[in-house]
Amino acid sequence: MILIPGLKSLEEFHQSHRFHKKMEKYIEIQGRKIGQDFRPFIIAEIGINHEGSIQTAFEMVDAAKRAGAECVKHQTHIVEDLLKMK
Repeated sequence: MILIPGLKSLEEFHQSHRFHKKMEKYIEIQGRKIGQDFRPFIIAEIGINHEGSIQTAFEMVDAAKRAGAECVKHQTHIVEDLLKMK
């Protein structure tokens, strides 16, 4: 059996692990705590489905909000950049 340096037994490891488990961390964004002990943080994936239309992107954000999302992830890309040879 391989033990973590500084720990003498498997029981000591479990005690240490339980201690750290109680100290779970979280992040906070505008007063909203995000972490294991809090309700899930819902992110809507819009990706490139807006097809470059800012109006469509705004409509999709509104729809995501109505569906319960707390934030959205957008992305854009330029096809020519994907095709460039390096």
